[in-house]
Amino acid sequence: MIKHTDIKTKTDLANFLRCQEKSLDLLLNNEINIIDNGPNHHDKNDVREHLLTILNPNPISLHKLYIPKKNSRLGYRIVYSIKSYLFSNILKTLNTYLNSIYSPEDNVHGFVRNRNIKTNAMQHLSKKKLLSVDIENFFETITFDMINRSLIELGFNPEITTIISKIVTLNGFLVQGYHTSPTIANIVAAKFDKELLTICTEDIVYTRYADDLYFSSNKEVPSLEVIEEIICKNEFKLNTSKTKYMPIGSKQYVTGLSVFDKNYPRIPKRIKKKLRLEIYYIKKWGAKSHILKQLGHSFTDYKTSLEIKCIVNDEIEKTYARINGWILFIRSIEPELGSKLYSEFTNADFY
Repeated sequence: MIKHTDIKTKTDLANFLRCQEKSLDLLLNNEINIIDNGPNHHDKNDVREHLLTILNPNPISLHKLYIPKKNSRLGYRIVYSIKSYLFSNILKTLNTYLNSIYSPEDNVHGFVRNRNIKTNAMQHLSKKKLLSVDIENFFETITFDMINRSLIELGFNPEITTIISKIVTLNGFLVQGYHTSPTIANIVAAKFDKELLTICTEDIVYTRYADDLYFSSNKEVPSLEVIEEIICKNEFKLNTSKTKYMPIGSKQYVTGLSVFDKNYPRIPKRIKKKLRLEIYYIKKWGAKSHILKQLGHSFTDYKTSLEIKCIVNDEIEKTYARINGWILFIRSIEPELGSKLYSEFTNADFY
């Protein structure tokens, strides 16, 4: 395969990305159809949109999705779902190659193979002081120019970086949903990662998981002012409302995991308690009875109303999938507890 440093023309790039040159022209000319049904549209199986995507693949189509944030008062996260196989394949090919030439720092745990929230939390176990800061609108802050500069530093030809930066952005900014966005975000953030590491003495641990930055120490963590100065210098902004100082003795969480134990991260107690309680009720009453109680319906309602029956059956399916997903997650963090919960779960009456 041709090396990225040898790509000089748009034709070279098209061959590199295994597509036709006219496909790149579509993207460069912004010939992209964005399907936007607004935040209150929940029909994931919209037949009309599906037919339009099949019958009219050009211009390239994106579906704008509104994902509610954990705190509903904070609104939605905007994520774009790619409806074009052509565009999706271009981004996947580019992302695969970017990952082969970009080597993330050891402190980066988000969107990196064999690293995850557990490996991130492992770095901060049982520390006397823990500081967590968040970058505001991390993806959406990354601009065409920031990407362009970062790709040139990786060795791409300046003319080619202009084309790539155009392909991987929408209206000049990085977006969530593109296959390339996580990798490119890490590439751009590498500059401030290196600068932050320089202010960390031997007793300070710094890690980053996407837009979440963690600093821990048994002595002193870096000052928020110094951290903010470096972040702002690199064209990002801290979300100060999410800054958390977590000294020993208080609840200490890193990427959602408790790190008070010196041996390994743990699932928060509130999650374990809620899950155990739900499994207990399902084992005691059966899933159908449990869901009926939650929805405020009786068995008579279930037997006489087709609508209620469908709602309850659907909720049973969702509950099974949700609990099973949580148990699989817990097994990846706390294997012994996860196996115990799985045993209890498989003995519950779901059907």
